[in-house]
Amino acid sequence: MLIDGGAVINLMSYSVFKKLGREDDKLVKTNLMLNGIWGNLIEARGVVSIELTIGSKSLATTFFIVEVQGNYSVILGHD
Repeated sequence: MLIDGGAVINLMSYSVFKKLGREDDKLVKTNLMLNGIWGNLIEARGVVSIELTIGSKSLATTFFIVEVQGNYSVILGHD
């Protein structure tokens, strides 16, 4: 996981979404195109809210699900 205070949204790779046991019918469809790190456009497969727990704090967190290959499978930005 990467925490990126400069990122405007939270991203999760589709492979991690599936490893968490989530099904595609839980994705809220979106037509949002995201601008990737290298300036490439990435189409979001959908949006999902997942409860994220860090330490003793839990928050419902919205993630855009994307199919990407990279060093990080989850990027936490600031909402």
